[in-house]
Amino acid sequence: FFFCAPAPRPAVRPSGAARAPSAWRRPTGTMASADGTSFDIPARDLSAFFEDSSSGGHPELLEEVGGTKRLVKRLQTNVDKGLTEEQATDAARIAQYGTNVLPEKRKKGFYEFVMDALEDKVIWVLLVAAIVSLILGIFVSDHPDTAWIEGAAILGAVALVTFVSAGNDYSKENKFRELEAVKDDRQVKVVRGGEKKTVSTNDLVVGDVVLVETGDWIPADCVVVSAHSLELDEASVTGETKAVKKDPTKAPFLFSATKVTTGEGRAIVAAAGVNTQYGITQMVMRGGRSLDDDGDDGGRGAAGELPEDHPSLQKWPKNKRWLCFPRYPDGGHSDTPLQEKLGVLAERIGYLGMVAAVVTFIALVIRYAVQFATDGNWTPATLVKLLDFLVIAITIVVVAVPEGLPLAVTIALAYSMKKMMKDQNLVRHLAACETMGGATNICSDKTGTLTQNRMTVAHFWYDDAIWSHTSGAADSFDMEAPTCRALFRVAGLCNRAVFQDIENANELPVQVWPTIGDASESALIKWVHTVRDIYEMRAANPKLAEIPFNSTNKYQLSIHDTEDRDDSRLLLVIKGAPERVLKRSARILINGKRRKMSEHWRQRFLGAYDDLGSRGERVLGFAHMYLDASKFTPDFDFDIDSPNFPTDGFTFVGLVSLIDPPREAVPYAVRTCQAAGIQVIMVTGDYPTTAAAIARQVNIISDDTAADVAKREGISVEDVDPASVSAVVVHGDQLRDMSEDELDKVLEYKQIVFARTSPQQKLRIVEGCQRRGDVVAVTGDGVNDSPALKKADIGVAMGITGSDVSKDAADMILMNDNFASIVDGVEEGRLIFDNLKKSIAYTLSSNIPEIFPFIMFILIDMPLALTTSMILAIDLGTDMVPAISLAYETAESDIMARRPRNAKTDKLVTRKLISFSYLQIGVMQALAGFFCFFVVLADQGLYPSYVPGSAPTFDTRLLPFVEPRAEGEPEADFNARVAAFTAEQPLPAGLDPTTVGWAQLSVWFGTRFLSFPERILALRRAQTTMLMSIVQVQWADLLICKTRKLSLYHQGMRNLALWIGLISETLLIIALVYLPWLQFIFFTTAVPFVYWLLALPFTALILAYDELRKWLMRRSPAGYIEAHTYY
Repeated sequence: FFFCAPAPRPAVRPSGAARAPSAWRRPTGTMASADGTSFDIPARDLSAFFEDSSSGGHPELLEEVGGTKRLVKRLQTNVDKGLTEEQATDAARIAQYGTNVLPEKRKKGFYEFVMDALEDKVIWVLLVAAIVSLILGIFVSDHPDTAWIEGAAILGAVALVTFVSAGNDYSKENKFRELEAVKDDRQVKVVRGGEKKTVSTNDLVVGDVVLVETGDWIPADCVVVSAHSLELDEASVTGETKAVKKDPTKAPFLFSATKVTTGEGRAIVAAAGVNTQYGITQMVMRGGRSLDDDGDDGGRGAAGELPEDHPSLQKWPKNKRWLCFPRYPDGGHSDTPLQEKLGVLAERIGYLGMVAAVVTFIALVIRYAVQFATDGNWTPATLVKLLDFLVIAITIVVVAVPEGLPLAVTIALAYSMKKMMKDQNLVRHLAACETMGGATNICSDKTGTLTQNRMTVAHFWYDDAIWSHTSGAADSFDMEAPTCRALFRVAGLCNRAVFQDIENANELPVQVWPTIGDASESALIKWVHTVRDIYEMRAANPKLAEIPFNSTNKYQLSIHDTEDRDDSRLLLVIKGAPERVLKRSARILINGKRRKMSEHWRQRFLGAYDDLGSRGERVLGFAHMYLDASKFTPDFDFDIDSPNFPTDGFTFVGLVSLIDPPREAVPYAVRTCQAAGIQVIMVTGDYPTTAAAIARQVNIISDDTAADVAKREGISVEDVDPASVSAVVVHGDQLRDMSEDELDKVLEYKQIVFARTSPQQKLRIVEGCQRRGDVVAVTGDGVNDSPALKKADIGVAMGITGSDVSKDAADMILMNDNFASIVDGVEEGRLIFDNLKKSIAYTLSSNIPEIFPFIMFILIDMPLALTTSMILAIDLGTDMVPAISLAYETAESDIMARRPRNAKTDKLVTRKLISFSYLQIGVMQALAGFFCFFVVLADQGLYPSYVPGSAPTFDTRLLPFVEPRAEGEPEADFNARVAAFTAEQPLPAGLDPTTVGWAQLSVWFGTRFLSFPERILALRRAQTTMLMSIVQVQWADLLICKTRKLSLYHQGMRNLALWIGLISETLLIIALVYLPWLQFIFFTTAVPFVYWLLALPFTALILAYDELRKWLMRRSPAGYIEAHTYY
């Protein structure tokens, strides 16, 4: 949690010690508020309260300003009503205390990303080679007018790769900033103008009254004014994981970026934004963690730096270069596992390419050395020849390195993240995009995820009868019955939900009124409000104390004064899980009379509970108790942390069941998961009967459980053979007593529901699934779900009902709390993996036709069928956009019908993918290229049988160097020139040195003698046609890579990016062939139209071959073809 510091931190002043004068507390002018009054307490004085946060701050400084009450007055706020909207937007308040927004982090410039990209080792190899090639080509070559082109082409490739990489990282950084902005904009509950409201944390100002409860992040540095069992996790501040209890007297400070683990409280914002301890730390860390003797930050400052006299800098000696600040939750990101794997893959391929390049260079040098020792002398051209070999070796490296893959994976992840956001999935970590695709198990909550979280009261049980509530009408039950009145009273008082203020509320039915609070409690107040005004009821029965609901107790309890003036007793009401309430009840209210909770009434209770639960309704139990008036009065100091009042002996009043219908898309989504080999497990806190009923409605359970078999056959559950059923419903009490082996056996069932579970048990379930090798996605909304969310391979928090803590622990947030969105995420994750495989297959296949010309040059000494610049044009030009376009390919129709991939065996690059790209498609592309190359040479008069061994006849440094015999030149002088030339540079075999000249310097190639210009033109045309052929067969390669198994006909051509890729590479090759300035750079030449037709049969062959391969796979699943070619 902390950075380490070589120097010890200055000691914290003991509480109560005299306060030393501080230079930073210089007098500041007061600011006048909108109403003419002024704020007489500087922001720095407020910030000082919270210094030394690891020690709890300085309560004594709060006392110096007059304590909490005086602070409230000086900040011109009100504990009960908060600020008014006018005060919250008061310019004077904001000018003096600032907003709750940290200045934006310094944006990394594009130049810095370029410098980062240049750190790549392969880039440096290419860069050095380009510079050497340029120098030798310009200053050593006999033809400096053209010799520089190869070096310039490599340098251009380096620049393109560098800028593409930098642009990619720059774009990724911007997308990450957008994501961080969404993540950081949390919602917080405040009191403004006497009303509870929800506002953005960015809109908080000093003086705001904030309401915090279990699961909330603290949005600013605050002073507690009231608290109920309030405990915070301050590990981000102190490094200690133990929760810290807060109260208005002993521990009144809440520190920004800490989180509430239990309880609730009300607090006043005292420091916001850069004045909070979190903000101070962030500003110092952004500006550099070292300060020089002048207090300068070394030039690494950013907007929003702290002034030198800020208190947080004053307590650190200027000569101490390394500061020690707590690590608060902050932005920061790294590559995803998939990006790292692809980076390693590209690096390994690059290293293999470098090894191949070195071997090739050595082989060429050895061969040339043998020739040189036989019939050559050292000349400057010899050095240039060695340079040629070096360029060839570097070209092999360029061919090997898949430059477009890192960009493709980043675009795929970013595009998927954007699509998932449209599907209501906020991806907090890019890794979640790819991990979701490998999910084999989803542990899902019920309420709000599988169901709509739109609770309405459906039935209620009192006086041993079940009553129906359908439309909010009060005439379907007897409101005058004493037990009914008691049930309504408990439901309205033991409840924290409130209605939101809306215009024309009276014109709308109460069931559509918006509320603030839990869905169950919101349903209850709407139910109660149909028979009595909820605010009137609460005002007549004021709340004196409360124990909030928590997942451990599973009940909520509150104490009230009553409206019955004839009865001075206080009323204690409780609501919660029926079995928990029943356990604390000694009596039951029947027809207004208290009866002993006998076994008879317990059985009647259980019968009603099962009846309501079997309808798929959530059931709550209600009870009350009157306290002894002689002991408990309204001014009694109730201790809710260690209750000093009775919490047992209640009188059970009744049950209320709430219907929360399944979401419409969930049953189909569950079926989709099951078809995809993903097991969906329900993990809920509801009663087993209710959980099982909902599970059946959403298709999680379709077979009989042991209980169903026992009921049908009239036997006990213990007598049912576990092996005869495939569905199971496990109660949390059973799970608590299970060993790991027993839990593992339960997880072998195909259909599983865990009911009445605790968050700790959810963690056990996740761990059990992971022991089986499952990739687990788990949903959660409460603070206690955080361990399970973190432990899971993909933690999924609820965007609507989820606590801040659960959202922070999750990898993904469901903005609509809908299970179907998880399934969309799974499909998107699979699509990422699919598309990257397709992009890799496409990119690698062209390596074979690119590398074979060099192999042929080495083995049979034939002229290069492709130049270095042409290969660069393919790898960094024509292939780049199509490879990236596959990242935008839509999912194949069978993507959710496949089994989840095996993370251990189904890698991104497999033997089958290498075989497909290199040995199948790559070989066909190489055949197409060489077919076109030799056909064009033959058409130009160079028969294929004469091409091997002819490479020297195409060397521009050998031919021609002897000018034709000039008119009037003596024959002896001409012969002397020829003899001098041949003495330094031997001519190819078969040439007559006495007749050397532009016209006479000819070689026989099977049909006729070809002069040097004719040979060069023929070679250029053949090389250009081979370049064209590779692009043409890459059209087919791009189309076949659209799918891994389905026919192209079924997939269709709906990918706009792919169309752009096809068109762009076609236009680029046309430009390379026919534009003069590109001809000069890439050594191409214009060719007749008929040459464009030579590669088309091979294009069709590749398409036909792959369609046949895929048809055979579909016809014989798991057959030989699929086993050996399905990549």
